[in-house]
Amino acid sequence: MFRVDDNSDISDDEYEKYFRPFIDKVDKYIQEEIAPLVCAYTIATGYKLDTLYYNTFEKHLADALICFNQEIITDKKFKENVKNILKNTYDLEVTSENPLKFKEENTWLEKI
Repeated sequence: MFRVDDNSDISDDEYEKYFRPFIDKVDKYIQEEIAPLVCAYTIATGYKLDTLYYNTFEKHLADALICFNQEIITDKKFKENVKNILKNTYDLEVTSENPLKFKEENTWLEKI
């Protein structure tokens, strides 16, 4: 439903009841669905185009996440999600995180 804009501020109760759940849902979706895809795409594309410098997996994730205007938590679950996307979508298997290294298949180049 659309809320009626009456040009007044919302109360704290209204914020907690309506807006906080909305913000939390969107943040969770970005964290779990969008950010891992963006990271994997950024890393795979950078690798394919020879633009990545030797650095840690963590540093490459941080660089890819600059485009988000919110904190993304790069915990173990997040990293595993990105690694799975790299492997399953781009045929890049992470063999080392420090520095980042891949075992690559020959078919992934056509996928970018």
